[in-house]
Amino acid sequence: FLELAFSNPGVGGANLQVLSSSDGDFQVYNSATSAYTTFYGEGFSEDPLSNPTGTIYSVDFFVSDHREATVSNINWSAAGFLSAIAAFYDDGNDAPLLALLSLQDIIFDSSASADGALGFDFSQVTSNVTFIGSAFGDDLTGGFGNDTIITGGAKQGQEDRYFVSGGSD
Repeated sequence: FLELAFSNPGVGGANLQVLSSSDGDFQVYNSATSAYTTFYGEGFSEDPLSNPTGTIYSVDFFVSDHREATVSNINWSAAGFLSAIAAFYDDGNDAPLLALLSLQDIIFDSSASADGALGFDFSQVTSNVTFIGSAFGDDLTGGFGNDTIITGGAKQGQEDRYFVSGGSD
């Protein structure tokens, strides 16, 4: 979901456009992938990409107007998150993003996904992650925290693949 939301395949950083912004939420559109991302929190500026202010509490990821995932139980500065995404997609540096993901326990909910949650690797994340799977084949690697994995019950002919690492998953 991050790649669809923030990447421009084959080129690098996404061509993000702000669709709406208020103090409590803002939505961006990635024209390269037709993905929408809505950030919820407080203190956002009128132009959150050029002047990122405020705190993000949850994020919804959409593809073709269908919610694919929600990340919640977070408390990230908008500037820190956007900087971490730029470091990852522009420079290949995942350290800032991993640091954000490890700040506090997070909830990753892909129960509404129409495609399954594929390739989620939390193996370097030290916080506890609660992962709620989809009704399709999910692929997840747990992290160093005590992760909770709630399967979505993959449909017949598909399978969930969960790998665990340090911590008590």
